Amino acid sequence: MPELKTNEIQDLENFISKVFTNNLEKTIDKAIQRLEPVMKKHQDDSIIRAFMTSRDKKDMDKKKIIRELEDLLRARDTIKENIAEWEEELHQLEIGINVKTSASGLVCMAQNRMSEQEYQKASQITLRAKIERDKSKMELLERGMEKVKDDDYYTAFKMKFFEGMNNAEIAYQMGDDVVNVGIKIYEILKRIAWKVYGGEIL
Repeated sequence: MPELKTNEIQDLENFISKVFTNNLEKTIDKAIQRLEPVMKKHQDDSIIRAFMTSRDKKDMDKKKIIRELEDLLRARDTIKENIAEWEEELHQLEIGINVKTSASGLVCMAQNRMSEQEYQKASQITLRAKIERDKSKMELLERGMEKVKDDDYYTAFKMKFFEGMNNAEIAYQMGDDVVNVGIKIYEILKRIAWKVYGGEIL
């Protein structure tokens, strides 16, 4: 085999390098072309998943809000009774009548090294906060209910939440379809929730 000169070796190396580089580039281009649809699909799937997750979360939040509203409606009378009791207790504290300290109150005084007078003042602050919180809830609830009083299914709504009837019983009494009753009551709940919790979360 004839011996190659230095410049011939260099030319051969350059040629091999060029061929290798060209082939590598072509291989990469082909790989990219084959991967592009897969990557695009993956990207589209990611966008869809993100959208679905966002939508599912919103639906879950909406359902949670409606459940909270249903609980609030069922507890309406109890909350009003609590407010009345707290207001009476607060009035007694404000005019200087010592309200009997509960066992938990005595523990709280001992743990926080409070005098009975300090505990009574702290109790007043706590009672005012509880009254304000629950009164605010009730006011918003009453306003929301005022907005739906003209609804044809307001009677069905009252039967469910103030008379303790289920949808089947309401449907039977109204001569209506049970599914339709459920839908109409849910629509009323959404209208009230809009007022109580704000439209941006619905």
